[in-house]
Amino acid sequence: SRLADESIDENAPDPEPEWVSLFYEYCKTSTTEQMQRLWGAILAQKIRSPQTGKPLTLHCLRMLTFSSATLFDSLCKMAVRTQDKVFVLRELVEHYEYGDLLELENVGLINADRSIGFYTRNWWDRYPQIGSNTLELVHFEKDSPLIKAIPFTAAGIELYYLVGQSEDDEYLERNISIFADHNVLKSKDYRAA
Repeated sequence: SRLADESIDENAPDPEPEWVSLFYEYCKTSTTEQMQRLWGAILAQKIRSPQTGKPLTLHCLRMLTFSSATLFDSLCKMAVRTQDKVFVLRELVEHYEYGDLLELENVGLINADRSIGFYTRNWWDRYPQIGSNTLELVHFEKDSPLIKAIPFTAAGIELYYLVGQSEDDEYLERNISIFADHNVLKSKDYRAA
């Protein structure tokens, strides 16, 4: 993952004792190798970058079941990110059971009931990234189209970056198609970041 590749800040303080205690309390019940790797990634990231690994993220991770972790991983594969947001276009998850999305909302990773508007008038929203690909969207002075999306929470965003962004050409093409259908894609060409 992107965060796992960062170097350690030698001057960074050790994680707070309260955080370490909470971390071990939460992770000790993890039984699957996949979840143990994720807990290990959180600890490694906390050591590299002390501002990460918020207690809320630890709580959300503790609440994940294997099935909800698998579902969240699938959302990460289709996610779009801008400078300060990570989200999934609502049209990509219409085939999901509402209860599955609600489970991820209850865990605290997404806001399933709160679609956000994706206004392309903001410069930072004009260059969304999908995997390692950057798209360029049309700049609207006013009355930009609204694209419905399901936003990730702060904890969801932190886990998204820990999980990493795997390349998935199918979701890249589906995202491009949705942006094109809403007439906000500047061109159908995209560039790898």
